[in-house]
Amino acid sequence: PFPSGRTPLGPGLAESRQPAFRPTHSKEPTMAKTTNPDTHGIAELAANLAGAQDLSKARAKSILDGVRDHIVDTLLAGNRVNLFGVGTFEVRATKEKMGRNPKTGESIKIPAGRKVVFKTAKGLKDQM
Repeated sequence: PFPSGRTPLGPGLAESRQPAFRPTHSKEPTMAKTTNPDTHGIAELAANLAGAQDLSKARAKSILDGVRDHIVDTLLAGNRVNLFGVGTFEVRATKEKMGRNPKTGESIKIPAGRKVVFKTAKGLKDQM
């Protein structure tokens, strides 16, 4: 359904190793401690996806919302999500531990729980 072997999220692997999304800003990102880098949310990602894949912004946003919802559902089910070339999301159990209320100094028990962790893919790490 997509021209020339493209998928909704970018060109096929055989076509290109270039990223499907291009930054919309012209400045080089700076990692100075005094300023925060630009943050791209769903709206910005949808605009880039729409331009790269000849989609409407509404359709691109719908695709990204679906991907996000599927990632969340997969993590809530306790499964791992691997985004090739980006990294892996997984749920890890945390142990019960003792903490301290910073306001009063009182010791408090922090219950065991679960947290989502992200491990960056080697290829992305190497590019940083």
